[in-house]
Amino acid sequence: MSNFKEGFKNGAKGYAPAVMWFSTGNIDLREMTWQMEGFKKNGIEDFFIHPVDATQGDYLGEHFFRMIKHVVKEAKRLGLNYWIYDEYNWPSGVAGGQVLHDAPWAKMSCVCKYSETAKPGETIHLTLPDRANNNTVPLIFAVDGKEVVVKQYGDIVEWTNDSDEEKTLDAFVSKWLRQLHYNTVNADVVYREEGYLDTLDPDAVKVFISKVHEVYKANIGEEFGKTVKGVFTDEVTLSYVEKQPEDFVGMLMPWTRRFMEKFLERNGYDIRPKIPALFSGTDPKLLIDYWGTITDLFMSAYMDLIYDWCTKNDLIYTGHLLYEEEIHKDIVYSGDPYEYYKRFTWPGVDSILSFYRINDYNFNITAKLGSSALRFAGKERLLCETYTLSGWFVRLRDMKRIFNRLALNGVTFIQYMGAKYDFRPAYESTGMSHNWQNPQFKHYDKMGAYISGVQNLIANTTYRARALLFYPLTTARTLVTTRPPFCTTTVEMDRTIQGLTNALLNLNVPFEIGYEQVIDEAEVKDGVMTILGTDYDVIILPCAKYIKERTFAQLKAFAQGGGRIIAVNGAPEFIVSDDIYPAEELPGIIAYDCRDYDIICDKTRYDTEKVSAMGAFAGALKDALKGLPERVYSIEPVDGIMSALRQKDDSWYVIITNDEKKPVTFKGHIALDMPFRAINTDTGEEQPMAVSGGDFEMTIDALNCVVIEISPDVEKASVVAVPAKTEEVALDNVAFAPAGLNTALPVIHQVRGSIAEEIIRAKRVDNPAKIAKIAEALTDDDMVLCRSLFNKRNPVEGSPEYFGWYPVDGVNAKAGETIVGIYDFELEDMPNVLELIGEPHEDTRWYLNSERLYQTGTRREWHYANPVFDMTSTAKPGKNRLVCISTMADVEMDAPLYPMPVGIIKGDFRVFPDTVITMKPGKNELNYWNDQGYYFYTGEGVYSGEFVAKAGEKIMIEVDTIEIAEVIINGKSAGKRIWDPYTLDLTPFVADGVNKLEVRVTSTGSNWIHAQTPSGLSGIKLYKEI
Repeated sequence: MSNFKEGFKNGAKGYAPAVMWFSTGNIDLREMTWQMEGFKKNGIEDFFIHPVDATQGDYLGEHFFRMIKHVVKEAKRLGLNYWIYDEYNWPSGVAGGQVLHDAPWAKMSCVCKYSETAKPGETIHLTLPDRANNNTVPLIFAVDGKEVVVKQYGDIVEWTNDSDEEKTLDAFVSKWLRQLHYNTVNADVVYREEGYLDTLDPDAVKVFISKVHEVYKANIGEEFGKTVKGVFTDEVTLSYVEKQPEDFVGMLMPWTRRFMEKFLERNGYDIRPKIPALFSGTDPKLLIDYWGTITDLFMSAYMDLIYDWCTKNDLIYTGHLLYEEEIHKDIVYSGDPYEYYKRFTWPGVDSILSFYRINDYNFNITAKLGSSALRFAGKERLLCETYTLSGWFVRLRDMKRIFNRLALNGVTFIQYMGAKYDFRPAYESTGMSHNWQNPQFKHYDKMGAYISGVQNLIANTTYRARALLFYPLTTARTLVTTRPPFCTTTVEMDRTIQGLTNALLNLNVPFEIGYEQVIDEAEVKDGVMTILGTDYDVIILPCAKYIKERTFAQLKAFAQGGGRIIAVNGAPEFIVSDDIYPAEELPGIIAYDCRDYDIICDKTRYDTEKVSAMGAFAGALKDALKGLPERVYSIEPVDGIMSALRQKDDSWYVIITNDEKKPVTFKGHIALDMPFRAINTDTGEEQPMAVSGGDFEMTIDALNCVVIEISPDVEKASVVAVPAKTEEVALDNVAFAPAGLNTALPVIHQVRGSIAEEIIRAKRVDNPAKIAKIAEALTDDDMVLCRSLFNKRNPVEGSPEYFGWYPVDGVNAKAGETIVGIYDFELEDMPNVLELIGEPHEDTRWYLNSERLYQTGTRREWHYANPVFDMTSTAKPGKNRLVCISTMADVEMDAPLYPMPVGIIKGDFRVFPDTVITMKPGKNELNYWNDQGYYFYTGEGVYSGEFVAKAGEKIMIEVDTIEIAEVIINGKSAGKRIWDPYTLDLTPFVADGVNKLEVRVTSTGSNWIHAQTPSGLSGIKLYKEI
């Protein structure tokens, strides 16, 4: 454990988290260097440059590669690793629309069904999508599932119903997909082209490679495999069939121009006459063959070609595909998770909105799918894009909880998503920046050290499971027919798989996902299935109605040898070979139904289902597992305690996390006849526990992680110390002060129509008096209030109603439009410092009290060049009305990305919940600063006081906070806590007599950017041992 312990204490080089860096706005190369130096200083070794909305200059052109060449040069100097992100926005595949513009034949296709009903004897005319814009190709016309002959006149189909009954003509055609995606909108440097890359066609994928990968190689190829570490592909899919235009009403499934030919080669029969059955879902074997063919084409085209290109060019290929949490999405969007994971050098998964979704019922399955495939395919690292859009109120302790869960499930390369180069609060208020704009960022070095220590352990040990959770892909393929927005036919299967994943974690049973092709190649002997050195004695089958012949033979041999098979919500009924035939009952199978899932239906956020405490579903699985012999270790199930088992040589490591926001005590047993000890991953020090033989009892602090090392080299475990008697130490002369200028937010309204035009005309002749006169006459009825942009995915909780920059009626400014805003604030007293902080992006002019405001300085607030306007001599006691006249950028946007310009007020004042700017004193309490005159303040605040002690006395401090807290005694830092427990030993820093204490608390950036959140601390406890 020595190397791992050192990693826990000081971090492990090569295992630090990476960051996705969004490159938008007007790129300044000096600023790029400054931010890269910040990455290194704060524990980040790897970065990806992600071109996104509002990219300027060009994409993949001279201007763009001026930036890329600069960061590669600077990364080399700084010892950082640069990774290529292979698209503008996402999903990967079209090079910002260049592929679709230059090679329209490379667009993705689908097969669609259009229907029209005819009465007996009636002749109908069915209009197909026009061939010119849709590349429409008729495949088959059918009635009652059988082919019929029709007449075609261009895009018009004529058919006569010669029967005595009403009949429906079904026309099955292939056509291009026509939706706009994020990869072709919201910047003037991309081609606004409908559609997506045909990822099933290798010739189309080669165009994409030539437009992106080869262009990077031509510009920075000399650093491939050195400073340039790899390529990230994002949200790629075999079937991007959502978001069709409103005039599209047909049903559809994935297709490609050579599909019928490839299907025949793979399956030995012609699919064309069976296309009606494909849509009706009446032929399970056809569906299995169809989805299998689609998957094979995707793997051989997109995944294989880009993996081969990256390997040939000494680059690591990583990224993730579109949707991963549910089995029908795996089928429709990516085909087969095992097959695509094994085609990455380092597989990747996605965990967006992770702060909100960590309690989701389907949270755990994604990382488990990836880590299981990683081990079976012999891959080195598992990347996870995470923290995306998780809100500005997310604290480091929240990020630690998310990381712990992901790491427990096998993630070894955390990627912060993401760092904003050019942060704009109104545009990006729902997703915090993992960069200097975030007050917490300067403490990321400590978080990065923690993450690297744990990732070092996981990456250099092997996961050891005893149970295989079967992934019933073959069965799922029989249930997925025409593409709905979200499939309902696999809901029971998804709930069962996800429920078993959660239950096994909560029951502390080590397990992996059992992919069919991995089971097919496993060794089976005496009731044990062995895969790459791991022996499994339990296989769990969720809703596995159809099983391939080879897979069933393996399961049968396993069961006959005494292995335990548990079937939940459906046992195997059919075997799939060249045909489908009934399955015999597996020997000794334990089959039960339980649809009492451990779910909380929470409709207040995302309309997603949340996992509950362990209940009937986990209990049913626990009963089915009874009687199994103990292996290596066992832990009594307790809510919040989850574990994983790993091995290196003759040492075993039990990773245990506490997922609760409070300390949790639990009991366990070590079954191996070897010494063991527990190590706190936060400190690298031994974790005390009560030990009796192989039994142990331990308490883990809130959101903490402990590793039990079982090894011949381990000395006796540390035992729990008897708590000493203590008495409280009084803290006197308590005070609070912010470390910077305070913040106030004006109430914002937009002015429209003739009044706005009149103000704009006055601006053109620079008439501040007229502007003020018009503005002062306005009432609330003349204007539209602006608030935060609210949606279900990124809720803004606890914010004042006026908070934000978007008109409440949803009518946002348009590209190139000049808008007028009113920004009201009230002064009870005149502060010594009163500043307006604006943004440098739009052409914006500010007026206050009949005067035009002129920029008096530039300061790094949330942008590296925020304009500063001194209002001290212009503002007046009472109500003040700022007028903002701004012209929006002339870039067409597909989202409400033109809010009112951001303008905040800074100064040496105080602001209470009534939001009036005042000079009256704050409360100087050991309490959150929001109610002490710093309602909108974010950043650092200092709580100070004095206490009397003797040198050498053991003095401890507990800070009641969930923020970042550094304790300073007599001018010297006694330590910093960025998460629980917020306890420090002050003894070495205490002097005789009066000691000066400071607790410097760093908050999130939420109070003015996103939502009101308690900031600071709510108490300090000093005590000494007696």
